[in-house]
Amino acid sequence: MKNEEKLQDFSSFDAVSLFGLLIMSLAIVWGLVVHGTTAQRLTDARINCDQIAVQILSSMSAKTARRVPASNLDFRLIQYTKKVDPWGHPYAYRVLTDGANRQVVAVYSSGPNGRFDTTTRDFLTDRAGQFIAVHFQGDDIGTVQRSWR
Repeated sequence: MKNEEKLQDFSSFDAVSLFGLLIMSLAIVWGLVVHGTTAQRLTDARINCDQIAVQILSSMSAKTARRVPASNLDFRLIQYTKKVDPWGHPYAYRVLTDGANRQVVAVYSSGPNGRFDTTTRDFLTDRAGQFIAVHFQGDDIGTVQRSWR
């Protein structure tokens, strides 16, 4: 009978321990959910950048009269899309030309912090002003697509 009474006792230490385990379990689950959401947003932003770049290039090739910059030095204008990234900010893009005189579109998101860290100085060009590469800065996410002509 004494053993049965000991088994039925539930001390305040047991209650605090159980509550602590519950809080730790919730924290772990919350961390997994937040991490999964962030990873999915990054993936969505990359996919959207690719899709936007392809759409811009195809619309430019469909409109043959559209001006393609002869030199990227005079084409520092960064334009913004109506479509927003997973954090609610517009995508930025630049239309450039490379050394083979092909159209190049760089599309990028400002990332989770909502601030564009990539500037025109991060777009590398050769001496003639032709596009070579872009180094996306900070948490910016982007892509570069070239036309095939």
